[in-house]
Amino acid sequence: SKPHQIGTKVETTLKLLVSIFNDLIHPTKGADARSWLSLWGSEDAKLEHLSEIRQLLQSCLLSQSALASVSMMLAQGDENAEASLAALIHGEEHSIADKIKALELGQSMLLPGAWNDENNRETHWLLILERSSPDSFDMTVVNRNIWTEGLDYHPSQPTGSKQKFRTSMRFQGIPEEKLSDRAFVTLLLSQQWPAEAHRPEIVYDCILPWLVDSTLPRAVCDDPAADYRTAPRSSTSSSQCMLEGVRYLLRRRGLSVEMCKQFALMFRRQLVCLT
Repeated sequence: SKPHQIGTKVETTLKLLVSIFNDLIHPTKGADARSWLSLWGSEDAKLEHLSEIRQLLQSCLLSQSALASVSMMLAQGDENAEASLAALIHGEEHSIADKIKALELGQSMLLPGAWNDENNRETHWLLILERSSPDSFDMTVVNRNIWTEGLDYHPSQPTGSKQKFRTSMRFQGIPEEKLSDRAFVTLLLSQQWPAEAHRPEIVYDCILPWLVDSTLPRAVCDDPAADYRTAPRSSTSSSQCMLEGVRYLLRRRGLSVEMCKQFALMFRRQLVCLT
């Protein structure tokens, strides 16, 4: 397919989220940060939770910046582009596969994905990986798109006049050898370049069932942090998926739905300030 620069939209969202978490950890200037923190009752684990999520976002930002750089090299026809892409996927140092293998018990990693069709219409989703044993991971699939863009594969629930979806699906016992497999990482990244075959069916009917070694409805876990949510009307998936991923991480750490709403409001307010 024609070379196409990828990763930059998610990179921008990640930079904004890292900035917000910096304000939350050091709330000396931002009125929004101080107001949000005042809603958090317990002081004990506040700094630890915020620091953990910021570290996840910073690590993800480094990977996305590297991916955007390699994508620019490909678009410009740089002769070193293919070698740089191979090093990013499965190189001996700092590759995605190595980062997955290096996670210790209880540690997590964010792995953004996307599919990009022949019309250059890019749709984003997110994997949250958490090492649960020496040789396996828990994996959460986050999708905050319009319902026809993969969200219809997620559990749904009618609520009044609305159909709500579990935007986050958690699976357990994913073998490390699959997640760090060269072919899997290559396929995951390749979906982000424009091609007719790049669509949600490839992710939900092929990639994810191979990872969980089952059908998705049978393998998905009951997760109290995975709320049923109304599908968005707009297709701003680059910001929606990362914000939804942070919301899920906050819910996993015991924050209320109301606090997550206030965080989303803070994010959108700062996003408007950038425009």
